[in-house]
Amino acid sequence: MDTDLIKRRLFPIGILSAAASASLYCLEYQVTEQVVSILNTLARVQAAIFAIVFSVIILGVQLSASRYSPRLASEFHKDSGYRWTVGVFAASIGFSIIAVFAVPLFSESTIVILPVVGIGLGILSFWTLWDFVNDTLEKTTPEGILRTIDANLTPTAIVDQAHESANDSLQRDPFLTLVSVIRSILEEGDRVVATQGLSIIEDRVANLFEETPNEEFEEGEPVDESVEHLFTSQVPTLLEESLDEGLTEIAIKVTDVVENIGDSSIDEQLERPHEHLLRGHIELIDQVENERVRDKVIDVSRSLLKSGVKNGLYLSSALGTRLLGWIAAASVMKRDATQKYDGRYTSLLINGFPKILSNAIDSDASLTEYQNTAWLERSMNDVAPIDLITWGCYDSMAELSSAAIRFEMKTGQTLLNWTHVDSGWVSGLSKLRETELETLPQVWLGTILYIEYLSDITDEEVLKNFNTRAALEVEYDFVVTTIQNVLDGLDVTSRIDFPPGGTNPLEFPRTGAKSPPIRDEENTFREWLKQKKEVYELMSETEITPAMGLETDSNEGNDENES
Repeated sequence: MDTDLIKRRLFPIGILSAAASASLYCLEYQVTEQVVSILNTLARVQAAIFAIVFSVIILGVQLSASRYSPRLASEFHKDSGYRWTVGVFAASIGFSIIAVFAVPLFSESTIVILPVVGIGLGILSFWTLWDFVNDTLEKTTPEGILRTIDANLTPTAIVDQAHESANDSLQRDPFLTLVSVIRSILEEGDRVVATQGLSIIEDRVANLFEETPNEEFEEGEPVDESVEHLFTSQVPTLLEESLDEGLTEIAIKVTDVVENIGDSSIDEQLERPHEHLLRGHIELIDQVENERVRDKVIDVSRSLLKSGVKNGLYLSSALGTRLLGWIAAASVMKRDATQKYDGRYTSLLINGFPKILSNAIDSDASLTEYQNTAWLERSMNDVAPIDLITWGCYDSMAELSSAAIRFEMKTGQTLLNWTHVDSGWVSGLSKLRETELETLPQVWLGTILYIEYLSDITDEEVLKNFNTRAALEVEYDFVVTTIQNVLDGLDVTSRIDFPPGGTNPLEFPRTGAKSPPIRDEENTFREWLKQKKEVYELMSETEITPAMGLETDSNEGNDENES
């Protein structure tokens, strides 16, 4: 209870009690004859008023709880004003009852103390009740409810409730009440209060990350499970329900909250919370239909992944990178002809996966050589997270590109800006060439060549303007070596040929029957590669510069003799 509030209550009560005592003496009031009656009356009146008012208050709290969350009642029980009011009334009524039996112990000159004290306690009780009623009425408003929850949702309380709920299934999750209230507010369409509720989630979780030992966020710990449930279920539900109610700005606010909390997890080097945030947020790409919100979700996910890699959260970033590619590809596969060009998918292939790859290569972590995708190796052996990131960028680039090609084949509509996409593929290859890796750069280049082959054998509306030859700046000997290794069996087509958006690659690596997006039985990829190899060998022998050579190569289809 606020000390100033107590002083405000006790000061007028003391004055009124002193005035009552002086009046009794001045009027020569025969207290001895009436004291029992006075004390009895005080006890009965206070008990009656207390019962009536508290019944009404409890009814109001119950109505508020049924409107916003059944768990709100427990929040009111924790309120210090509630305990203070009950305590004052209990003391006042108890004093009046005890004083009735204590009358014989007092002389006529001192018995006046009993009614004076009783009246003083009665005044204090009613004064306290008045404040409590006003305070409770204010707390039953949406804003008041959120303030009450905010005050109780301290890091210590969150940790304690998480442990209690882990040991007893009947105990509630620490964030459940707050989320339930926000959902009820969304149903009412109150944007302002819903924004306040989301800000509370952001502030409380950020404080939790700052003040709680990192051990509490390890896998299997109650706090980690609570945070996982919050970000993989509760917060995504808030975004979806915001859209259901037509509150697009609130849905955007949810993504802002996720981004800010994600930055906090990165600052505190908390890998598990970072992973939970990414999982819950990325899955929304395939679930929401609002293009503006989907764009924002993609931007936030991409930003958190790049920051995570840059700050050393390799495992969570690896899982998020691969999940982002899979979910984005699945989302593309569900689009129809009315949902054509989308810049956010293009941005993933330009500033998303290539930038994540660049941050991984620039890190201090060492890379390991693998003959196949590290994600397949992960199902059998331990793989360093940094290797999962690099191969995850390749797998995601290939799967999303495959989905886009299939979309354009199915609808005849352009989905990506392929001129920019080819620069994204080339920038990733250039970064890989800075490493000592051998297989992944060749697989990356081989996949670029495969996409170029698909562009050559299809009509102009599919893979329009995909032309890596205008940007490819690698040694011709490396291109020739890569092509020869592909001809000898290096797999560079599977990531494109496997149907996108299948089983979760975090659980099962992409395997199974291939289904190439485009087939040409007369001009196979193998035959096409043999022709390319001859061209690059010729350019390597004649020492033609990349620009000149590639320009010559680009004219191959138009002038066979010149080639």
